[in-house]
Amino acid sequence: MAQKKVYYKQFDIQGSPIPFEIHEGGFPRMRVSMTKETIKISLSNYATLPMKQKFIQWSIDWVAQKFEKEPNLKLRYIPKVYNSGDYLQVGERKYLLQIIETEDSVFKGSLRLGTITLTLFQNADPRERNKAIKTILSRLVAKDFLPYITQKVTEINAQYFKKEIKAVRLKYNHSNWGSCSTDRNINLSTRLLFAPNPVIDYVIVHELAHLYEMNHSDRFWQIVQSVMPDYQKCEKWLKKNGNLCEF
Repeated sequence: MAQKKVYYKQFDIQGSPIPFEIHEGGFPRMRVSMTKETIKISLSNYATLPMKQKFIQWSIDWVAQKFEKEPNLKLRYIPKVYNSGDYLQVGERKYLLQIIETEDSVFKGSLRLGTITLTLFQNADPRERNKAIKTILSRLVAKDFLPYITQKVTEINAQYFKKEIKAVRLKYNHSNWGSCSTDRNINLSTRLLFAPNPVIDYVIVHELAHLYEMNHSDRFWQIVQSVMPDYQKCEKWLKKNGNLCEF
């Protein structure tokens, strides 16, 4: 059986370096898809080198066409670059960033008096470094915002639902904007903090409605609509701009 290989490359598309994840293996056919963080290309070992090169170029052109039709989509694949002295704006809060490079293979951070200090392994792989920065920023901002978000959830629940809630949590979640567990925990993605307040309120209402209906039945949507008659506007905003909500 032919061995599978995975390697990463960046290709310039419309003046920006776009990350590609290239898989080579015994695939019956070659294909390209857009994941949340990279463009994934699957190359078949049964194809000749010219065929593979031609497909990679076709994939690059295909992605460029996608970006032309939906400009915001391109922003998903351009990682944010943070430098000391930059500010991170999350909602109405602004954090000053201080970055310390270290030869120790560690990634850590702290938040004090509006300043986030990041200590980063200077020789880390760029993808590993970027992932670590996002995770640390998310964790620190979540801790800072949790009292505010908990109060929001509590007030909306008291006004419209009047149900028991066990806990409110902020997590760096990409698979959804929020969830409601059978234990009555309301979980919200830290990415939601970049959204306008009405959109945050909608996701909270959505999850609180699950305290009555743990599904997406007609009854569930009737509950949501009774609290937010224009909730569909918020859903459209998330679908159009959700990729902009990122650390």
